[in-house]
Amino acid sequence: MQTLKCLHTGDDIPYTISDGIDLRTTASLDMDWGEEKAKVFGQLIAENPDAVNDPAKWGELFNSYQLSDFHWAWSQKARYYNSAEYFWFYLNADGKVQAACIIKHPKESRLDSNNIFYVDYLAVAYWNRRRSGYVRRFDGVGTTLLMHAINYSIDVLGCRPGFSLHSLPSSEGYYRNLQMTDYGIDANYQDLRYFEASEPVARLIAQGATR
Repeated sequence: MQTLKCLHTGDDIPYTISDGIDLRTTASLDMDWGEEKAKVFGQLIAENPDAVNDPAKWGELFNSYQLSDFHWAWSQKARYYNSAEYFWFYLNADGKVQAACIIKHPKESRLDSNNIFYVDYLAVAYWNRRRSGYVRRFDGVGTTLLMHAINYSIDVLGCRPGFSLHSLPSSEGYYRNLQMTDYGIDANYQDLRYFEASEPVARLIAQGATR
């Protein structure tokens, strides 16, 4: 049985990872995450009332409160990312989705032109995110789900170990820590930074060596 350590109670909580899009799970994710997102947003405003009229400061705070994906609606994504090239994964624990991921396969590698996969979306529940004065409930759920996606791409999709993505600004440090190659800002994709994991790096992540 696979478990996660709850940082609030110290208990070991069983978790599962499910493959394939599930509309009921996606709707539940949106509802649960939306409630927590509203709490974090309310905290941001309460603690920084003057920032509302300062766009630059507001943007910095949005990142520091881990709200860069504030506009994401997973149920809406289910309408558009449900064709054969998209694969969905959910990490579930304690009756809630703790992390979710959508990948697209195949994607041509910039390193060697082989087929890898592309991470369209990867996010963890808001109660599992770092922010000042708050202790996350579960640590590493995003990495755990990414490990699963890599192994799935190798074992099921038959692709060369490796993946790429465009990172939200608040997540760039995370992907650098994974030792992904930074290709810089992509002017053709919302000015987000483009990263790719080489085969050695992807194998290390898949084995849990980067945790």
